Amino acid sequence: MQTRIDQLLQSKHLGAGEAAQRVRLLSIASRRKNPRHFQSLAHAVLQRHRLTIDYYNREHDQTSTREISPQRLAHSRDNWYLDAWCHDKKACASSPSNASVPSSR
Repeated sequence: MQTRIDQLLQSKHLGAGEAAQRVRLLSIASRRKNPRHFQSLAHAVLQRHRLTIDYYNREHDQTSTREISPQRLAHSRDNWYLDAWCHDKKACASSPSNASVPSSR
């Protein structure tokens, strides 16, 4: 994002060199991401594959194995979320993508 701001300012001759000192970008409440897990989720969404995942519930500090059909990935406030049909719960759910880890089982 900072690079894009610099490019815009430079194209308008507005002192792009000062952007880093005058514009600050903050990542608020950003969760850690595992690129391999995210890639597996994105692949399943795009290829419409069913996945078995280990789902971590932060509220109860518990992990459970679930079978899901990923529907979509959404990005909001520096975080990725997975919308999926949970075959075990027989319901749609949206959860942080880092809470859904492809299972090795």
